[in-house]
Amino acid sequence: MTLLRPPLLLLRRPLLRRRRTYSTHPPPPPPPAKGIALLPDRALISVAGPDAPKFLQGLVTSQVPPPDGNGTYSCFLNSQGRMISDAFIYPTPTHEPRYLIELSAPTAPHLLTTLQRRKLRSKITLSPVAPSTLSVWAVWDDTTLFHPVAPPFPSSSSIHITDTRAPAFGHRLLAAPTDAASTGLPQADPTHYKLRRYLRGVPEGSVELPAEAALPQQSCLDYMGAIDYRKGCYVGQELTIRTYHTGVVRRRVLPVQFSPVPFPADEEGEGRVVYDPSMEVPGVEVGAAVRRVGRRARAPGVVLGQVGNVGLALCRLGVMTRGEDDGGEREWRSGDQFVVGEEGKEVWVRAVVPEWHKERAEALKR
Repeated sequence: MTLLRPPLLLLRRPLLRRRRTYSTHPPPPPPPAKGIALLPDRALISVAGPDAPKFLQGLVTSQVPPPDGNGTYSCFLNSQGRMISDAFIYPTPTHEPRYLIELSAPTAPHLLTTLQRRKLRSKITLSPVAPSTLSVWAVWDDTTLFHPVAPPFPSSSSIHITDTRAPAFGHRLLAAPTDAASTGLPQADPTHYKLRRYLRGVPEGSVELPAEAALPQQSCLDYMGAIDYRKGCYVGQELTIRTYHTGVVRRRVLPVQFSPVPFPADEEGEGRVVYDPSMEVPGVEVGAAVRRVGRRARAPGVVLGQVGNVGLALCRLGVMTRGEDDGGEREWRSGDQFVVGEEGKEVWVRAVVPEWHKERAEALKR
């Protein structure tokens, strides 16, 4: 029996061609309590010049910080309101306004071309930043919280912001390899950083946030602080604001738990996922459709990533969670089981709604 085809939304770009993730390597150990991880799949674009703040202000979904301010998390949209890329925006201390845009490396050439096309007569200079000059690092210390004003980064050439996408998630650091080593934190593997993201439900990268296909609310960018609904005009604002006022978001990226056997019927996917490196779970294809056992209906989810028994999936809330009613026969029902994979080789899937999703959803209503 062949896999159900994933929704058309995730087939518009070649970045999400289904590929096998089967591996003979065992799952990695849990992430260390503190560490620093190089993120080689991230890239930097420099936007410099007197018009840089105004130029970016008309393109991103959040308020652009002043040249001497703190960095922020934001998003670039196309004119149809679909994502080009999420991005961290770092002001840099130079004699003229300059910002560094951090984004997924595969998406960087496309965004750079888009910015050059929209530059027109703006007095700015656009250029990629070589990784040998500045690299992107994820930093965390779950044993204590860094002070947001005086983090333990001794080098004055490094650039640091707090990563506020999820509570107590850590920090972002732009630094040369020699400066990053001076933090004194143990070097962690990028897989540990990915695992931390999956445990908290934080999507990132061109596969989990497909360019020209994903909507910002579906990717939880509103919950992660990338959208300022009180901001003035920017490219793609119309659909974003309309979705906010209608309050209808039927799909969201959620953390999911994988299991080689069915989940207990009395357990609901609420709260958090739990990573178990000793659990042997077959590899799941990125882009594979999630099916509801015993029901022939539209696929309620699509797998976006997996590390061992945890991952991310784009889920229909009214089917896979206690979320809003999706209507008809596809509404959520207690005891439903969901699987992915071929018949006889199924992997069971359970979506989890993080507590911080609920908290930030309430905050957005105020």
